[in-house]
Amino acid sequence: HSFPTRRSSDLSDMTRIDKQVTAGQTIQAAYEGSDSDLAAYLAKLQAAKIKTFLRLDNKAAKAGDTAALISVVNAHKDNPVIAGWLLYDEPEYDDMEHSQLAAALIKDYQAIKTADPNHPVAVVFGEGYCSYVGNKVNSDFFKAEDIVMFDQYPIHTQPEFGSTPNGHYQFN
Repeated sequence: HSFPTRRSSDLSDMTRIDKQVTAGQTIQAAYEGSDSDLAAYLAKLQAAKIKTFLRLDNKAAKAGDTAALISVVNAHKDNPVIAGWLLYDEPEYDDMEHSQLAAALIKDYQAIKTADPNHPVAVVFGEGYCSYVGNKVNSDFFKAEDIVMFDQYPIHTQPEFGSTPNGHYQFN
């Protein structure tokens, strides 16, 4: 079960989802986008029986703007396609002091769990694997999540998942 991510700029390419279903995908992360794009995207995922961890706005999370985060959570928590919430992507690379960022994310996590206790909250790390990240990042980040995810992209050579928006990987 692969787990590619979709950025908002990719939401117009719904044909990709059909290829992903054929390839056996059952879950992915959907990045924030416009309300209309996101609604169409979530509807397509639901039709394809693919669940998603909906990525929340990093800027709002970092700023401790729980009202903005909870607005998104409340708008989508009853959608059957939601597998959980992706609170933050790669906090270890953020320029904010890590103890300060972790404190903001813990506050965000608590607010999200209060608004929606039924879905897990995830944080994605770019640094490899469990034992490495566990020893290299501020351990308080782990208090802001139910699930740890890693940016390891096993699909770079699978054309059914398509090209990346920045052109780094091209599949035709």
